[in-house]
Amino acid sequence: MTVGGTQTIVNSTTVQIGDNIIELNGTGAANGGLIVKDPTAPNTVSGSLLWDSTNDYWKAGQVGSEYKILLANGDNVVSGSSQIDVYNTTNFSSFNSALSTITGSLITSASTAKTTNDSQDVSISNLNSFSASANISISNLHTFSASVNTRLTEIGVVSGSLISSASAAAIANANLNSFSASANTSISNLHTFSASVNTSISALNTSSASQQTSLDNLNAKTGSYATQLVQIHSLELKL
Repeated sequence: MTVGGTQTIVNSTTVQIGDNIIELNGTGAANGGLIVKDPTAPNTVSGSLLWDSTNDYWKAGQVGSEYKILLANGDNVVSGSSQIDVYNTTNFSSFNSALSTITGSLITSASTAKTTNDSQDVSISNLNSFSASANISISNLHTFSASVNTRLTEIGVVSGSLISSASAAAIANANLNSFSASANTSISNLHTFSASVNTSISALNTSSASQQTSLDNLNAKTGSYATQLVQIHSLELKL
């Protein structure tokens, strides 16, 4: 049956077509395809599947807001793991460059860390040796501490005795202070007496000097008299 006209309306609930292909005419202004009317409330937006005659691809969506249907071949749509090529991934070059820089930095850091770790291993080995020596020293210190505790106990006994002795010494010191005050008075009197004695000694020295002069003169006279006596004695012998 051939139906002519610009519009054909078939009012039926179910349309069954025996042919395996439905051929539609599509133009740039009126694309060919299917529109599904949606009468179900509350949203009665209809959907469409159209062939874009101008751009030559299928598009679908809400009527008036259709978008291109991406195909596995030609539209870079991943449909299986075999299609993934990391070298052709978007921005792979920039990522690879940044990754190389980071990797180089990490290698340098790892090398530095290894050097540091080797040094730390030596330090830990030395620390273990030192710790063993320190443990021996601590053990010796504990033994010494026990001996010191014994000595401290003995010192406590001695200190008690010293405290008693110090108390007695304090009393003796008080008496000594009283005696020292009396002795200071005596020393002061002695200084006064010594000053008087010094004056007397000074006067005595002056008198002694005068007497020494008199003795010197007397000795001179005596020498002269002795000479005269010798002369007189010689004269008497001659007579």
